[in-house]
Amino acid sequence: MLRKRAPGGGRKPQGDFRGSSEVLTARVRPELRGALMRLAEKHRRSLSQEMQSALDFWVGRYVRPKPHIGALTHAVALLVDGIEQKTGRRWTTDAFTGAAVRHGIEYFVFHFAPIPDGPLAVPGNVEKFAASMPLRARERHRTPAGFGEDRAFALISQIENAPAEEKPLGLRFTDERGFWQILRDLGSGWERNRKSWPF
Repeated sequence: MLRKRAPGGGRKPQGDFRGSSEVLTARVRPELRGALMRLAEKHRRSLSQEMQSALDFWVGRYVRPKPHIGALTHAVALLVDGIEQKTGRRWTTDAFTGAAVRHGIEYFVFHFAPIPDGPLAVPGNVEKFAASMPLRARERHRTPAGFGEDRAFALISQIENAPAEEKPLGLRFTDERGFWQILRDLGSGWERNRKSWPF
């Protein structure tokens, strides 16, 4: 006679992703499965949780927010990979390659972004945010360069101060935007460059 599982019976869900009731069956290459298993072991989670993390990241990058942002991140990855292949060095460890990546990204965005045909109109949201700043900072924030640098500084601060990768067991991981993963994979720019910076 078949036994019916009692409500709430069975193995309790482990990891960040709860309420996983759907089954997704997919055939993958052996080397891809091996890579996923190594990542799961490194991140101390099950293969299922690692696969959900990968799929969640992919969907979040290319579907959920805005396709044009996903397209940019994908193009930048291709550009950087192509530069590193030609130089034979990583942009995070070689100054020439790093400078080539910086200029390459700027040229790429220049090509696809609209070129102004007159004075730039400051978006209302930027004006509103700038209005609460001291006058000197306000004027800088109202320019594309100042605004972009301010946003980059805010992101850099979040990444450089990201929580440690080793999260306490049993607690939901709160760094949903993956700042610690960026810091882990890039290393600290502050630690790498502080001897060269004038401040």
